[in-house]
Amino acid sequence: MNYNSLNSTYWSLVRTAALFALLCAGAVESDASSSMKLEWNANTEADIRGYRVHVGTSSGIYTSTVDAGNATSTVISDLVAGETYFFIVTAYDIALQESGPSEEISITVPFPSLVFGGTFTGAVVPSDAGTNAFAELSMTKTRQFTGRILIGNLSTAIAGTVSATGRASLIPALPLPQDWRFIFQLNPGGTSMTVRLIRGTTNVEIYLESTAYSTESKTPHAGAYTARLGPMAADTSSLNPIPGRGGFARMVVTPAGRTRTAGRLVDGAAFSCATFLGGNGKILVHSPLYNNANGILAGSLFLRETAAISDGDGTLRWRRPALAVAALFTDGFNGTVPVEISRFQKYTTLQAASAGNTEPAMALLESGDLPGKEGMISRMLAFPRGNSVSVPGGGGEKLTIQIRPSTGLISGSFTHPADGKTRSLSGVVFQKQNNGSGFFRGIRNLGQFDLIGLPVP
Repeated sequence: MNYNSLNSTYWSLVRTAALFALLCAGAVESDASSSMKLEWNANTEADIRGYRVHVGTSSGIYTSTVDAGNATSTVISDLVAGETYFFIVTAYDIALQESGPSEEISITVPFPSLVFGGTFTGAVVPSDAGTNAFAELSMTKTRQFTGRILIGNLSTAIAGTVSATGRASLIPALPLPQDWRFIFQLNPGGTSMTVRLIRGTTNVEIYLESTAYSTESKTPHAGAYTARLGPMAADTSSLNPIPGRGGFARMVVTPAGRTRTAGRLVDGAAFSCATFLGGNGKILVHSPLYNNANGILAGSLFLRETAAISDGDGTLRWRRPALAVAALFTDGFNGTVPVEISRFQKYTTLQAASAGNTEPAMALLESGDLPGKEGMISRMLAFPRGNSVSVPGGGGEKLTIQIRPSTGLISGSFTHPADGKTRSLSGVVFQKQNNGSGFFRGIRNLGQFDLIGLPVP
């Protein structure tokens, strides 16, 4: 059979077959893609070798081709739910000569059946000075949602209703500029959501995960925790290194999975955030700093035990912009800090004997412009009553330390031997390792302190 005969004859057959083609949805994947099955009637000519299906997202423009061989059906994979696709079928003979196209048909890939309801949180924190964003929302089973979105250091409340396909679009309220637009899409399975924040050429995408906990399904992670930020020693390899002792925090997790984290960084900046616990013990930290859209402490922490070391860990990005009026770190810095987390149990007393303490307790102060060859102060500690701490024999530095029984936060002061001025101590108890740590501000530099051998409840 010559090509012209194939072309004209097959046009008629495929045109009829395509008009009655059977399209049906295949399995829906978790990434919101679908597979569609396309079927057509066989051509009766003997020298037809096979069929090709041409696919595109615009009428008359086909960007991919699937060779079905001599079968009369094929599966087109990786189609996006909600997208409209256009199909034509051609035949080819044993000489690989291809017929003209069938009549075009189109279909919009249906969304899978969605599960509505839940609480979702997510954030994006670029490594450079790009846009920081945080989103949290709660959605009912009837598709209404409320929540908040934070862009830089500006926050706005959100409320609306997603469509039956899990989609919604909002214009934010003040104080965010009105040229922002938010697009929400619930993903198949109902355990995650994607939010796009659009403004001009800026297009930020946030992936939100749902929490598995509620008043009906309580988390085993409920309780109080303390955390300390930063490695034990400062990084001196970069031009503007992050301080070695980064700060401390207190964390509380409710049985329903609500979390609150609040603490202080070594440069004096306070941070706090409240969100929901992820199903894998994930705590999302996202706190703008310094009243500046580029200042941020953000990242993910995980409640998970490492025997004799911690009850949780993670990494946070700490970005401090250049602040000319600051006493320290005027050039700023941008990097990551490790975090260790310990469960905290309220102290009823800090008497070493009753707690079975097996080693002497000691306070060690280092750096911070302390004089002497070692640049440190080392003093033994005693716990004469309640949660107060004393230095036997007094100590010329007039060192005082207090541990708050309900929170594990440490405060205190001492007289700096280099200038005779009183300096404050701030830190936190870390019960997992029977110690505590924190920092103080010296004359020109930061110092750190450790309480070693603390009794535990």
